[in-house]
Amino acid sequence: MKLLVIDIQKGITDSRLFNFEAFIDDTIRIIKAARDNQIEVIYFQHDDGSGTGFSIGDEDFEIAEQVIPREGEKIFIKNINSCFGNKDFTDYVKDDNTLMIVGLQTNFCIDATVKSAFERGYKVIVPQGANSTFDNDYMTGEETYKYYNDMMWPKRFATCVSVDEAIKLMESSIEIGGVKMQKIKIKNYSDCKYFADDIKFGKVYPLSIAQLYQYGDIFTKSKTEFKTFLFWHYSGFAFVSGEYDECFLEMVYDIISNRYRKNNRRFILINGDERIIEYFKTKENITIERRYFFEYDQSYNKTLALPNNCEIKDIDSELISKIHGGITPYLFWSSAEDFLSKGKGYCVVINDIVVAWAFSAAISDEEIDIGVETNEKYRGMGLAAIASTAMINYILSENKKPVWACHSMNTSSAKLAEKMGFKKTSECSIIKSKET
Repeated sequence: MKLLVIDIQKGITDSRLFNFEAFIDDTIRIIKAARDNQIEVIYFQHDDGSGTGFSIGDEDFEIAEQVIPREGEKIFIKNINSCFGNKDFTDYVKDDNTLMIVGLQTNFCIDATVKSAFERGYKVIVPQGANSTFDNDYMTGEETYKYYNDMMWPKRFATCVSVDEAIKLMESSIEIGGVKMQKIKIKNYSDCKYFADDIKFGKVYPLSIAQLYQYGDIFTKSKTEFKTFLFWHYSGFAFVSGEYDECFLEMVYDIISNRYRKNNRRFILINGDERIIEYFKTKENITIERRYFFEYDQSYNKTLALPNNCEIKDIDSELISKIHGGITPYLFWSSAEDFLSKGKGYCVVINDIVVAWAFSAAISDEEIDIGVETNEKYRGMGLAAIASTAMINYILSENKKPVWACHSMNTSSAKLAEKMGFKKTSECSIIKSKET
């Protein structure tokens, strides 16, 4: 499932719309629910052409402030009513099967997209109240809205449901790969803490989900069996806990291999169970590698001198936008806002350039996993160690345990861990698609 937010642009998002305030409130609820349930939100802007006042560069063209996209969310531009007029979008969703549609205007771009999606074989869901339009020469905005939402679309082109029902659909059993697992509702995540805590390797990640520090999904095999759980962190790290059978592992294999091309998030299974390893050794397009885990020596106490031209700073809303690399807060947190409100990080700055950073990649009640990286141009200067020292000191001040882990081939991370007072204590397998 993907959520399409269509043409909610400044030039047409105002009190002229039918039921304006309720429309905005309902749309905000739908967008929030999609993000909370890891459903991709895709935005559209309509371009009427240069000189119309409703084109790229015009204030009216911009997305309305009430529904502003988060960093990383896709935005497509179209110049006809249907979103499928944009070939890049059409290609992007070609392997999906369900689209939820909200936005403006009911009788133009929403109607055109609903019908175009239906003709292409998509299941279309329209949350009632989350689209609207203006009065015209023939009908009021209310009459137009009711004509499409109550008469035209239902049982023909779309499933039209209340906003509450739409949110339940996003929270309920969803398709992963070609099969369905039962998605645990966020309000019940705390009931899964025991199973997360029972995971031997990297449990800070499943616990970060169950303890509601970070976004992630928790699935179980079915509505009637709550003995097996799959934790899937926003970063892509995944963990199996509880009693599993071959049927459950086959579901997991569908996700890892992305057999049905339904998953945009990466999936890396962190695992120390030999039975699971042996199962995946028989599967195609699977690679099994190793991950190292380190424990911090609490007796270690070291301060590092900061070079004259460097500053160490807390990562804030300005600095996070200057962090560019492979290991950044954006890989582990759903948004900059989420990281800044719940996470913590430090960066080394030279001449207003962020050159190294260390941050909370995962957080639980007792542990914080450290993510660290240095800008390629500034490596070999000991800057990652400076940022890591600040991060370790923060974690200890919070009475939590610093956690460090890395791929077995990442020798630089392993050496840095040892330099910072960590000792390698264990290792396990990571199972992923060869395409990951």
